Amino acid sequence: MDVYRVTWKDAEGGARIGWRDIEELMSGTVAIAVSIGVLLVNDEEKIILCPHFLPDEKGNPEQGDAEIVIPRQWVVKMEKLT
Repeated sequence: MDVYRVTWKDAEGGARIGWRDIEELMSGTVAIAVSIGVLLVNDEEKIILCPHFLPDEKGNPEQGDAEIVIPRQWVVKMEKLT
């Protein structure tokens, strides 16, 4: 399986608490995230990356720890690393 670096858009906000002016609330931006992992799924709806895996004797992922499901519409760029 191949390892990819995926740049994608994510929601941002909620970290600041308390009452604030509406103008400040309206100044939020979209976060740009970067994730790296083995590409498990790549279809029209989503991609699924796994950053940690245990390989079998051929080097292919046999078990994984963690995954991230990124909606296809959020993907900005995918770069194959291996």
